[in-house]
Amino acid sequence: MMAERAAGCCSSRRVYRGRGLLDAAALLATVAGAVPATAQEADAAAQYTGPKTNLRIVLWKPVTEAQKTALSDLVFGFQRSNPDVVIALEWLEAELAGEYVRRWMGSLRQHAPDITVLTDIWAHRHRSRLLPLPRDLLLQSRRQFARSVLDRGEGTPPGVPWSVSTPALYYRPRQFQQLDLPFPQTPQELIDAGVALRQPPTRFGLGVPAPGAGCEELVHALTLAVGPNDDVLGSDAWYLPGAELLIEMRSASILQPEILTWTEPELLEMFIEGRIAMMIAGPSAAAKLAREEARREQRAEEDPEHALPTLDWAVAPLPRAEGGVAQVQVDWIAAFADTDRPQEARRFLRYLASEEKQRELGAIFGVCALSDPGQAASEDPVQVAHGAGLSNARGVPLEGWEDQRSRLANALALALSGRMTVTEALLESSRAAMQPGG
Repeated sequence: MMAERAAGCCSSRRVYRGRGLLDAAALLATVAGAVPATAQEADAAAQYTGPKTNLRIVLWKPVTEAQKTALSDLVFGFQRSNPDVVIALEWLEAELAGEYVRRWMGSLRQHAPDITVLTDIWAHRHRSRLLPLPRDLLLQSRRQFARSVLDRGEGTPPGVPWSVSTPALYYRPRQFQQLDLPFPQTPQELIDAGVALRQPPTRFGLGVPAPGAGCEELVHALTLAVGPNDDVLGSDAWYLPGAELLIEMRSASILQPEILTWTEPELLEMFIEGRIAMMIAGPSAAAKLAREEARREQRAEEDPEHALPTLDWAVAPLPRAEGGVAQVQVDWIAAFADTDRPQEARRFLRYLASEEKQRELGAIFGVCALSDPGQAASEDPVQVAHGAGLSNARGVPLEGWEDQRSRLANALALALSGRMTVTEALLESSRAAMQPGG
């Protein structure tokens, strides 16, 4: 377990330690790239002579170093304005988040931090072990956050929104311009555009992740995009419209032939290489594409003879039928109920809940949780694309999604391989899950 630990400067004044904290000596390190304190903050820190309390925060490494630096600056901004608190920040691998959370909620509670980031599903599952927000912060949250964000917290947020993710359509605008194609506004127009853009075997119209690698969430998003659905959310039949739309895309030959194997990172790589003309992805794709743009610009400056072509990409709202809605996932930053620093933890959460900090988080992650994201968000193409329809967006079921996802993965593998119709595959997958050991 490798973790990057950082904390603001502290003196020999008393520092309160707590569950799972590092020794005080380890807290002398400063965060790399942190924004320097203002003169006012520096004066306040110099004048403060009282005891200090350590607040241990664990965050999951984001997709780019630029995001990590911005988030570090944001977190340590609290310490700069609260000299009685010393932040002990650890960055852990996002791929291991589920395992860490499982252990912190189980036999290794004593090693848990004071504050961490949880998916909406984890926050729902472990709500009883999280520190409730104070009444004034709950009221503030209900006033300022988008309704769909609050819904992911079941009306009573378990913490403060850290990141919001919605799918959008990434495409190559020059290819649309060359073919004089109108941008698709509906699922059917998306298929038509994919047919026009495909040039097999060198280029395919739309890339999608394989079952078990993100295809289930995509089918959920497509089902919402298609429109009203009378079936009960969480039942296999609810996903039928989205799954049928995916099969229609396969029948139109707009999907990549490796549909049963490609992961989301591989899709992004193929999009960068130009092998797929469009892909449906969350806002993290924009951060990765921006990183690739910067890499190419740097190479062009350092080695003009071997410069790579300018990356051609843009992002727009996911096409939806009349009555269709967007999909949303919310990650919450929350405190553990048994932290021995509840007052400092709540102060930190209140700091992050301010409109200013929420807009900063929206700029970092690509979607702002506020019902009014502000002028800057309206001028940012990534936030415009991913924020479209956020007000009435819906997410995957908070209860039972893991089992549902497994059944969907099996059904989609059967349907996409052509072995069964979508309806047959969903029934077979449900039947198999009900068998002993299924």
